[in-house]
Amino acid sequence: TLPTEGTSKHQDLNYISGQTMSEILTGSRITGGSFVVVDARYPYEFEGGKIKGALNLFKEDMVIQHFYPDSTLMKDKPAIVIFHW
Repeated sequence: TLPTEGTSKHQDLNYISGQTMSEILTGSRITGGSFVVVDARYPYEFEGGKIKGALNLFKEDMVIQHFYPDSTLMKDKPAIVIFHW
């Protein structure tokens, strides 16, 4: 688990700090596990500046199709999914 800073309007979503995100991206926070960053902003925002390696999935159906193709679980699903918006 990652240290969180608080919750958003949705009680199931927590924030992580910029420091924690930096540690994840440099490999010093997660060892032996995988992660994916989902950038949920619109494409023009994504193109204006993005986190290296982030996926631009800005609609719910895009997220579902990526993580649950053909209504099945992804075989190589990441251990941690980080949403950025």
